[in-house]
Amino acid sequence: MRFFSVINEPVEGFQVGIRGALRKKVDMGVVEDVEFFSFLVEERKLGNWKRVLDKLSIRIKDFQPTIILFSHTGKRFFPEEFFSRIIENNSCQPVLAYDERDVYGYIRKPLPQGAMQLAKKMDVIFLVAAGQFADRFRKLECKKVIFLPHVGNTIQFGSSWIPSMKREFDIVLIANFHPSKIPFMSMPGVKERKKLVSVFSKEFGDRFAVFGKGWEWCQANRGPIPFEEQENILRKSWLSIGLDHFSSYEFYFSDRLPIALLSEVAHLTKWNKGLENLFVDNKHCVFFESIEESLQKAHVLLGKPREELLVMGKNGADWARKYFTEDKRMELMIEQMKIIYVEKNKK
Repeated sequence: MRFFSVINEPVEGFQVGIRGALRKKVDMGVVEDVEFFSFLVEERKLGNWKRVLDKLSIRIKDFQPTIILFSHTGKRFFPEEFFSRIIENNSCQPVLAYDERDVYGYIRKPLPQGAMQLAKKMDVIFLVAAGQFADRFRKLECKKVIFLPHVGNTIQFGSSWIPSMKREFDIVLIANFHPSKIPFMSMPGVKERKKLVSVFSKEFGDRFAVFGKGWEWCQANRGPIPFEEQENILRKSWLSIGLDHFSSYEFYFSDRLPIALLSEVAHLTKWNKGLENLFVDNKHCVFFESIEESLQKAHVLLGKPREELLVMGKNGADWARKYFTEDKRMELMIEQMKIIYVEKNKK
């Protein structure tokens, strides 16, 4: 299998998890070779999208892939002529796959037309939410839609450590706060995040901290942090807590959850339908359905012996390493794409 990745990254090499997982598959002999094409980087270099598509089609022709994976291309449009060109110039019928790790709403953050157009051309689409979100792609008559949840990468997260028995915080939240100035146009979950931060700030004082953009109004604000620093921040606390946007989407959670689990710190997360099928409540993490319940459960956890919190943190980390890493997700994706490749290239 020759794997061509059309990857979304602001600078070359930024997506260390995906790149690392694919290179590992090459080292294992699962994939013959891999090539990456950073379309955002190329767009800045070349100045317009048509030149990017021309260069991309040449790179694909030279590489002769069996799999072409497009990742979170957003509003960018891939014309019919582009697909005709890459198929005609390839020695086999490559698998066309689309990996979308973002979720979209309807009025606020609608699904881009470019993403819908691309999805229709794909042999398979991998999504991080199921249910009604996946149904939106099925209604576009996409050939195959597969749910694969968000993961964390073990290059940046999940490093070995000796847990400290003295920590700066009791509980931390890593999240951004971006309410819209236009009524009813804020992202889902914005009001809940504001309420959580206000309640926890009042309850825990300096023992609660929130890291991210948009919290300048809050006494618990510690400002934004680089993506790769999340684990270091989480390990300064006894508990972490998460509350995602789009919590109505079945089985959905952002990469904050697996990153939090990999940090080996006990974690509370807002329950979405389906999460009980992926995690064991009070073992891998702790579910809550309201801000009031999250506060109650935080007090219960902080009242336990610290050794019990360490056990919960380790349970969550072990579970995440087994099922929610880039390596595991890539393994599952390749399994599916191999099956499709065989079907497409039957003589």
